[in-house]
Amino acid sequence: MTIKKRVVMAGLVAVSTMARADVMTINSTSLGDGYFHNESGSSYDFFDSTATSISSYHYYDPYTGSSSVQQNTGYIQFSLAAFTTESTLSSATLNLYLNSIYYSGGANGSPTAGAINFVSNSSGATGDASQKLGGNVQVVQMKDQAIGWLALDVTSLVQGSISNGYSYACFSFNYDSAGYEDYNYFSINSADAGSNTPSLSIAAIPEPATVLLFGLGGMGAWMLRRNSIKAKETEEDRI
Repeated sequence: MTIKKRVVMAGLVAVSTMARADVMTINSTSLGDGYFHNESGSSYDFFDSTATSISSYHYYDPYTGSSSVQQNTGYIQFSLAAFTTESTLSSATLNLYLNSIYYSGGANGSPTAGAINFVSNSSGATGDASQKLGGNVQVVQMKDQAIGWLALDVTSLVQGSISNGYSYACFSFNYDSAGYEDYNYFSINSADAGSNTPSLSIAAIPEPATVLLFGLGGMGAWMLRRNSIKAKETEEDRI
């Protein structure tokens, strides 16, 4: 193979490499995840953004005088600041570590333990999970999920948020109602857990202008190499 052909092929390989999508991992933050707890029949409501777990929980308690229902709903927001409305994704994966789950599936219990949902319109998101933006598109039902990592494909959902110019991709962890004297829950490691924290892995295809820039760079390198070779040959001919 001639030097000329080798240089051209090297340039094409460089362009092809740059055209492949690189994966960016966006980690959750302490401000960006947490859960809201409330109890019907009482004023004991609070939002916790410092807990090591984001929990979804529903408990029908008949023993507290007025038969209260205790419930937790989890929320999480991931920044999309690195992307523009022109960005095209090849993949987006929601990575969550499930540390506990329970559902009885009995006559009074929940058959699913709940679900993880996506917020299709997050135009008002600020990166603060205490906004309590509830998801309206189901990502996964928690029934039969095993303890450990969940890798959930959310490509089309996150692409929609980016194309709409939203600053954050938002999710909620929603309980499934338990029956009388029963409960269900699932729990995910939070940003404050210190390990196995939530993340969103996004692979974006470089925009055409970026690929063209690297293509021109490769061509420029080839031309410089070609001119250098010609100059050397001319010099040798003179000798």
